[in-house]
Amino acid sequence: MHAILLKVVHENSEVLDTPEPTVVMDEFGDSSLNFVIRCYLSSVQERLIIKHKINTSIDAEFRRNKIVIPFPQRDLHIISGEFPKSIGDLPPIDREQGESRASNPTGVSPRRRLSDSE
Repeated sequence: MHAILLKVVHENSEVLDTPEPTVVMDEFGDSSLNFVIRCYLSSVQERLIIKHKINTSIDAEFRRNKIVIPFPQRDLHIISGEFPKSIGDLPPIDREQGESRASNPTGVSPRRRLSDSE
């Protein structure tokens, strides 16, 4: 991974050779290893365009090397009730609570945090 990222950065003509570009693994993500690339550019005004070129080159190089970028996956558990067949089957919105009763049958605010004792 490190070598691929450095290769892409060195191949971009708008990245300066001095000081030497660096690639470091910054942190563990939920479903990823997060790397940071640090390099000096020939033009600060073109930073966003250069960043776009580097990112698209990284994507192409990952595809060539069969490196897949993971994405978070979530499981949906339906506790009770039926899934509406169409939008017309949805219950009306409770304007005071800002949500439909079907989406929150308990009436407990989804923003409420549970304490450790609950």
